[in-house]
Amino acid sequence: MKKPSFLLLAVSLFMASPVMAFDGNQLLGYCKLALESEGKRISMQQKAGADICLAMVQTVSDTISEFERIVTTEKPNVFSCLPDNVALQQKIRVVYIYLKEHPGKLHFNGAPLIMAAFAEAFPCP
Repeated sequence: MKKPSFLLLAVSLFMASPVMAFDGNQLLGYCKLALESEGKRISMQQKAGADICLAMVQTVSDTISEFERIVTTEKPNVFSCLPDNVALQQKIRVVYIYLKEHPGKLHFNGAPLIMAAFAEAFPCP
């Protein structure tokens, strides 16, 4: 009974598509597209790139918000104190500016860079 389920798990691990991770260089380009294309008609390829930035920034933002809910006031969030009323476009601007100002970090994965941008822009007291 255990062998078939183990075999199924092993096969599924090899068949699973790799998770797409973007470094800071890619994220910078995608966020530039997102900011420049606001309210404009763009190609499907450009929209796909802009949507990657939107999705990554929103996902990290949501993760931080969820984390803040489970952290007590005795242990403040070590990442950032991102206000609830910040619009997605403003979050993207924060990330874009951070990436432009820290070119030496662009080789890092995009998600931690987004967290670092939020920590710099919205530090906890």
